[in-house]
Amino acid sequence: GRVQARAQYTQTNAQFENDSAFSPKGSENLEARVNAQLATNTRLAFEGSHAVDNINDTQRTGALITLEQQIGENVTLEAGARQSREIQQDFSGGQAGLATIDVRSLRFKSKFIFPKLKKIALLGEYEQSIDDRRQRMASLGVEVPLSSYGRLYVKHEFISAIGGMFALNPTQRRNTTVIGLDATLQ
Repeated sequence: GRVQARAQYTQTNAQFENDSAFSPKGSENLEARVNAQLATNTRLAFEGSHAVDNINDTQRTGALITLEQQIGENVTLEAGARQSREIQQDFSGGQAGLATIDVRSLRFKSKFIFPKLKKIALLGEYEQSIDDRRQRMASLGVEVPLSSYGRLYVKHEFISAIGGMFALNPTQRRNTTVIGLDATLQ
């Protein structure tokens, strides 16, 4: 099979000032992704992340592993597991301290292509913590191919977290609609 890998590390000091930069000041970020094509219609993927915010004394580490199976030409299913740990400031009870949030979750993703509708795809995703039923994420979207140049997509996410996918948290909510264009320029 074919294997693709990518890793990225960034580090900034406390004096770093650039509002358009990916990394905020006083941070360290490490991300890695590996995709392996196991068979013609089967792909295994790993994604890992470690982020440290030295200004606010917080950190987040997470990993996700998924198995994707294409069934025929019109259906793709994915199942996976995620584990993450976030250490953040906790000011509850009138005293400052550190709180640790651990998340272990299972996720499922599907894509159905409508062959008679110019290959427009319906996307669905659901992730549920195995430790706390209040920690979950669901999304529903549509993807429209744009000739051979790319795709237009719209997705609405319901996430029980403000910090994103590696930070499921039962006390926070974030609902977002994403509209995007993914294109190859030649």
